[in-house]
Amino acid sequence: MATPAATPEHHRQQRKAYGEVALLAVFWAFNWVGMKAILPHLSPLYFLTVRFFGAAVLVGMLVKATGAPLVPPKGERLWLAIVGILLNAGVMAPATVALQYLGAGRTTVLVYTMQLWALPLGWMLLKDRPTWRGALGGLVGFCGMILFLNPALVDWSNRTVLMGNLMVVSGAISWALGSCGYRTRKWQSPLWTQVLWQCLWSAVALAGLTWLLNAPLRIDWNLPVVGFLLFNWFVSTSIACWLWTRAITVLPVPKAGQVVSLVPVLAVTFSAVFMGERVSALAVVSIALILCGIIVTLRSR
Repeated sequence: MATPAATPEHHRQQRKAYGEVALLAVFWAFNWVGMKAILPHLSPLYFLTVRFFGAAVLVGMLVKATGAPLVPPKGERLWLAIVGILLNAGVMAPATVALQYLGAGRTTVLVYTMQLWALPLGWMLLKDRPTWRGALGGLVGFCGMILFLNPALVDWSNRTVLMGNLMVVSGAISWALGSCGYRTRKWQSPLWTQVLWQCLWSAVALAGLTWLLNAPLRIDWNLPVVGFLLFNWFVSTSIACWLWTRAITVLPVPKAGQVVSLVPVLAVTFSAVFMGERVSALAVVSIALILCGIIVTLRSR
C-alpha cells in the first residue's frame, strides 16, 4: 500500500514547495546585497532588532485580521520560540556583523553551507537518510563550498576576515539546527501564528544581545534606509519566514537547503553586477559545482 509520501497530492505539494523556495532564493539574494550596501548607514544588531520587531507587528496585524490566534498553544510556545531564534536571530546576527568585513557574495555562500550541515543533522535528528543520489549531490555541493574557501580566494592570515568567516559558518549551523528542530514535531498552531511567534522572539533575543554587548544604536533615517527596512519587514522577513516554514513542512531540510543554495549563486551575480565585486574563474568553478549538487539532489528520490 502506498505511503502518504508517495501520493500524487504529496508530489504536487512538493513541486509547489520547490517553486516557493526558489522564489525565496531571489528575495534573500537581493536582500544580502542590499544589506551590504546599507550597512554604512546603520549598526547591524540595532537594524536587525528593528527589522524583526517591525516584521512581528506586520505579521501580528495579518494574524489578527484573519482571526488566527496570536499565541500558539501552550505546549508549543517554548519550542517554537527556540526554533524561531535559531532560524532567524541565530543566522542573521553573526552573518550581518560579518558582512561589514566580507563581501556580500562570500557571506551569502558561507551562510548557505546550511545545506551541508543539514545533511548530517537531518539524518541524526529526523532520520532523513539520504539516497545515494542525494548523498552524491551533497558531496558535489560540499566540494564546491570547499573550493570556495580555498586560500587563493580567502586571506586566512587576516584575523578579521577569519573571524568573519567563522561567524557566518556559525549562523549556517544555527539555521540547519533550527530547521531540523522545527521538523521534529507536528505543529497545531496556524503557520502565520508560528511566523509571528518566531519573529517576536527573534526580536527579543536580538534586543537582549544588543543590550548585552552594548552595541551602538544608530540608523540614519534616510529614504534608502526606510525603503530597505520596509522591504525587510514585508518581504525578506515576514513572507520569507512563511515560505521557508511552509517548505520544510513538506520537504526534507537537506532538499530545501539545496534549493536555497541558489541564493549564493544569485547573490554573487547581483554583487558583481550592482556592487562591482570581482568574481574569479575559481569562484565560478565552485559555484558551478554547487549548482550541479543542487540538480543531482533534486533528481534524487
